[in-house]
Amino acid sequence: MSDVDWNMLFSDAELHKRLKYYLLSSVKNGDTAEELCQEVLAKGWEKRNSLKDVSKLDAWLFSIARNVLMDYYRHVGIIVDDETEELLHVSHSEDMAQRADLEDALEKLPEIQKQVIVMRFYNNCSIQEVADALGKTPQSIKMIQYRAIKSMREFMKPFDNTERLNNDGEY
Repeated sequence: MSDVDWNMLFSDAELHKRLKYYLLSSVKNGDTAEELCQEVLAKGWEKRNSLKDVSKLDAWLFSIARNVLMDYYRHVGIIVDDETEELLHVSHSEDMAQRADLEDALEKLPEIQKQVIVMRFYNNCSIQEVADALGKTPQSIKMIQYRAIKSMREFMKPFDNTERLNNDGEY
């Protein structure tokens, strides 16, 4: 793991933003969320060599965030029981599962649609910026984006009951 650029991984602004929003959704205070986020990143940095798979950095840091949040609750005197801890874990797990579903759907798109979605929603580029970068008109980018979103919705649509039935007519 010596070839990993830890500085680059830990300076990812998008990751920092997602961690902060996760913490902010629980503590409801921007300054506190920022402090907790810094604590998460500091703990992650200290323990970075224990991470076996760098591709799981996000999930690993969110686990640290959950633990930091539990410590914060204990510190400020909020009672933390198994139910509260389980709720935080489920909430994070659902977020991660939904994100994984989105990424799976994104991978199924044609390359041009994937590029548009990534530039628009991951990199926060405007329609005009995407059009300029891809050498297309803004109108064509809007259409590509529309089709990509429509396809992703289809990929992510839950199975209806007929699709869940096996050959015996049972679930």
